[in-house]
Amino acid sequence: VSDEANPGVGNYFYVGANTGFMAGVWTISNGGELNIATGSLGQSNMLKLTNAAGAKTHALAYTDGGDFLIKDVTNNQIDFFIGNSDGNIGFGPRAGNYGTVSGVSNTSIGRETLFSLTTGFDNTGVGAYCMSLVSTGSYNTGVGSGSLNVLSTGARNTAIGWASMFESTAANHCTIAGWYAGRHVQGNYFTGLGYQAFGGAAGAITQTGQKNIAIGDNTAVALRTGSFNT
Repeated sequence: VSDEANPGVGNYFYVGANTGFMAGVWTISNGGELNIATGSLGQSNMLKLTNAAGAKTHALAYTDGGDFLIKDVTNNQIDFFIGNSDGNIGFGPRAGNYGTVSGVSNTSIGRETLFSLTTGFDNTGVGAYCMSLVSTGSYNTGVGSGSLNVLSTGARNTAIGWASMFESTAANHCTIAGWYAGRHVQGNYFTGLGYQAFGGAAGAITQTGQKNIAIGDNTAVALRTGSFNT
C-alpha cells in the first residue's frame, strides 16, 4: 500500500476513509507480509483503533514473549489476551489479571473474572465477576455470573449457576450446582444440587461442616456446623 500523496512510494497502512491517518506500527514488507511491531505493553508498539467520536481507543499487540493482546487504551486495561508460554487466556475487561500472574493454565471469560489471580493455576471461570478474588487457589471451576465470587485460597471446587458459592472464601473439594446454591458454604466436600441448595438467603450465615449432601430446592438451609448429612 503506497503513500496517498505519492503513489507508488513507501509502505504504509491506512485506517479510515480518506483520512490520511497512518497506523505507523503496521508495515508491509517487501515480501508482501503484514507485520505487527513486537514489544512491551507500550502503546507505541500497538495498532490503535479509535471510534469515529474519538472517545474510545483499543489496541492490538503481539509482545516479545509471544502474547497476543487487545488493550482498552482509554481505560488502561486488557480486554483480551492469549498467553504464549503460561497457557493463560483472558476474555473480558480485566479478566485474568494479565501481567501479574505467575500461575499457569488459567482460563477466564467475563468481566473481572479471575481478576485477583497471582499464583493459582488450572482455574476456569466463565461469567462476569466469577472467582474475582481467587489469588492462590487452584483447580477451581466456576460457571455463572458471580460464582465463587470471593473465593481466595480454596481449591478443587466446582460451582455452576448464577452466584453459586457466592460467599465461599476458603472452601475445598465442593461441587455445587444451582441458582445461588451453596452461597454460605465454607466447609469441605459439600455436594449440592438445586435452586438455593444449602440456602441462598442473605445474612451472616456460615456453613462449616464437612461432607454434606443437599439435593433439591432450598435443602439444608439450616445447616451450620454439621457433617456427614444427606
